[in-house]
Amino acid sequence: MTDKAAPDEEPPPAVPQQEAPQSKGRRSFTGLRRELSDEELKSSGVQKMLLDDLDRLERELFDAQSYRDKFYEADKRAAILTEQATKSTGWDILSTLTIAVGSALLGFAPVVWGTGLAGQGALALGIALVFGGAFSKWLVK
Repeated sequence: MTDKAAPDEEPPPAVPQQEAPQSKGRRSFTGLRRELSDEELKSSGVQKMLLDDLDRLERELFDAQSYRDKFYEADKRAAILTEQATKSTGWDILSTLTIAVGSALLGFAPVVWGTGLAGQGALALGIALVFGGAFSKWLVK
């Protein structure tokens, strides 16, 4: 068999190479070595490039800090809104359940009306639960 006949074998792992970190800008400088000698650092062109990079990085840092502050504000606001939505959903379920139980008692009241206080109690409790549930729905919204 030849190497071409065994397509299910994995190729050998690549040997990692030390390269300069890739930056988004100035791709023409990515292949240059990063260490500078003392004599190279004394050059005015190198100093100007370093100062330019320093200014650019300070601007980027300032922008990043403002985005960080905006992110924390938005994150806090999202947490508050999520908590409010959770509370609203809980109250909505509770008020709907109260209205449903009250309506069931109102429907049950005529069946037990002739047995004495059970019918009147079911009617009174049903009315109270329906109005209480409707009032809590109105109050939350």
